[in-house]
Amino acid sequence: MSMLQQRPFRFVLLFMIVFFSGDRLFSRRLGNAVISSEFRYSRLYRGAATADVLVLGDSRGVHSFFAPGIEQATGLSVVNLSFNGMPMRGSECLLLDYLERHPAPKLVVIEVTSLRASLDVIDDLRPYLKYSSRLRELYSSLFPASAYGLQVSHLYQYNCEMFYRIYYYIGRSDQSWIMTSRVKDDLLASSETQVTSIPLESPEWRQNAAALSRICATAQERKIKLRLVIAPYLPSYRRNIQNWTEVLQSLSESAPGFQIADYSLALSDISDFADRMHLNNRGAETFRSILERDDFFATKKDAPQLKLSK
Repeated sequence: MSMLQQRPFRFVLLFMIVFFSGDRLFSRRLGNAVISSEFRYSRLYRGAATADVLVLGDSRGVHSFFAPGIEQATGLSVVNLSFNGMPMRGSECLLLDYLERHPAPKLVVIEVTSLRASLDVIDDLRPYLKYSSRLRELYSSLFPASAYGLQVSHLYQYNCEMFYRIYYYIGRSDQSWIMTSRVKDDLLASSETQVTSIPLESPEWRQNAAALSRICATAQERKIKLRLVIAPYLPSYRRNIQNWTEVLQSLSESAPGFQIADYSLALSDISDFADRMHLNNRGAETFRSILERDDFFATKKDAPQLKLSK
């Protein structure tokens, strides 16, 4: 008879000991790799992301604010904490966690169209849950079954796409992340005729709008200089957003006391775009020049009011 047949309970106990010991051992080693990476959130949670300018948003924030170019042009240190699909609720957690671990930046920039982002990307932030009670609370409210699974297996937190990004950026900065492609002709043609609208009544928009309101209140309370901006869209796509006036109104209502800098139509050359919603490296440079001219990155308390380009 096999050991399993002779002593089934001992076998199960041995299996559990090996499973949990291995799970905890390897998860600890992977955790050391996560926090030592130069990926943006690893730097945040080990307290190594101090900067003059902090940028938050989704992928439009990633590709509209090229940190190395802004640093070279302004002499200010810049950290871009934007990420593909990052909703405002996630940015809220990241900002508050940043302020707990670093001196307040001279300027916080938020690309506000991330109000349309779903909350799904929060599931990919698993490697950082143990560093943030805010992220854990948000994660548990969105994914209760997965939150329970994380208690059983610590390795499960690394079973996500973001872990591969984290590992890739061990020993190298991720702040030069930018698209270099140009919008394709078929996408350009469809943008001329495709009419769309932004769902302002969706649960995601409402939750993200509430998060933006709380961010604005925090900025006012802590006297943090906050710039709220809409980065450029491909002009044909932006003009076909039917409810743009309502979008601006909703954003303004979510950010009382703050100006929304609408640069959605600031760039007209299609060579500046990687697709309908994102700038490429050329567009990011052109956009930075416009922002500089408009005193967007002015950080002094007595800086003039933002001058918007027409």
